[in-house]
Amino acid sequence: MGTIKSIGILTSGGDAPGMNAAVRAVCRAGLAKGMEVVGILRGYNGLLNGEVIEMNARTVSGIIQRGGTCLYTARCPEFRDIEGVKKGRDKCLEMGLDGIVVIGGDGSFRGAADLSAQGIPCIGLPGTIDNDISCTEYTIGYDTAMNTAMEMIDKIRDTAQSHDRCSVVEVMGRNAGHIAINVAAAVGAEAVITPEKPYDLNAIAQKMEQTKKSGKTHFIIVVAEGVGKTEYITRTLQDITGVESRATILGHVQRGGSPTVRDRVVATEMGYHAVELLEQGIGNRVVGMKSRGVYETPGGAILYKAHEVLETITLDKETARVKQYLSIKFADIVYNGQWFTPLREAMSAFVTETQKTVTGDVKLKLYKGNMINAGVTSPYTLYDEEVATFDEDNVYNQADSAGFINLFGLPIKVRAKLEQKRNAKKD
Repeated sequence: MGTIKSIGILTSGGDAPGMNAAVRAVCRAGLAKGMEVVGILRGYNGLLNGEVIEMNARTVSGIIQRGGTCLYTARCPEFRDIEGVKKGRDKCLEMGLDGIVVIGGDGSFRGAADLSAQGIPCIGLPGTIDNDISCTEYTIGYDTAMNTAMEMIDKIRDTAQSHDRCSVVEVMGRNAGHIAINVAAAVGAEAVITPEKPYDLNAIAQKMEQTKKSGKTHFIIVVAEGVGKTEYITRTLQDITGVESRATILGHVQRGGSPTVRDRVVATEMGYHAVELLEQGIGNRVVGMKSRGVYETPGGAILYKAHEVLETITLDKETARVKQYLSIKFADIVYNGQWFTPLREAMSAFVTETQKTVTGDVKLKLYKGNMINAGVTSPYTLYDEEVATFDEDNVYNQADSAGFINLFGLPIKVRAKLEQKRNAKKD
């Protein structure tokens, strides 16, 4: 592991409140560890063009409370191609950068992963108001965006109440409804519409009609950005209920503003952890949050899960059980420094033999730190529908099951007879 002497910081994609706090944390942590720190302006575009500034404690002084990003941000189509990534690698080598911290969303992380594959260790910090990155429960900027949307809708409610209106408010979030759901709960909205769940405008209108009977004449409906059709939803509700309805799209106002306490603290924690990873020579990681704690998410965890899923259809029950037992013993051997032993060699041979058929295709759904099996196929699968069936056919004779039942039940039968004999002697 080489010594990390110089690191770069860049922000990419959409801006999010708290990015500056993350930049500050990375810079200060790097300086504290004796590293040179440079800021890369305008994301991957700046990297390709060599737009960098030297950063010191003074550079990041007074930015923690500011929204947006002091390093600016931009999208870079060129970095989607391998030639663009190689150009970025060459720029890093030219500038003497030993690693880069990338603050952004999933698109930014794809670029960071590609750059890591080219030999430049990259650590990703999730910076997006949408909170839609699968490997983390929380993203920088999410809390501030929710608070901004809540404050704006509170103001909209004032005017909606004055005019007996229904206000349909669209909040950001791309294809995720996290902002919409939480904000709707915070403002006491009559309904929330998100991409994750089908909606029924007639049902919403019926609820509005029932609410009107109680004397309430103003309504708030929150719609997630990914749903779209906000104008259509507004017109439809007005036509059904007769209540004057107005559509409001909050838009990019949710990206701005001073970050909340939570966004500042989380960004600071993530930034420091990113530098610690680079210090160890570790790259190709995303720093996220799980169970309110900061952790890095390695791609190896996904591969490990996929491997486990493949073994469920390529290893028989007994082999899988023995492998599970041996894995614990193998760990003990390695921990105790007994690598060069006949037992270790024999166990390694067992694993090598059993893994010859563990190959195939696995689909995993990644969501909020969870990995869910969504499908698996293998040319060496042990599952055969014809053999597995319990229907009447030529493959399996149902009468054969009686023999197995008798054999497996024999110990129980013998025990019962012995118990019966002992009880008879007592009598």
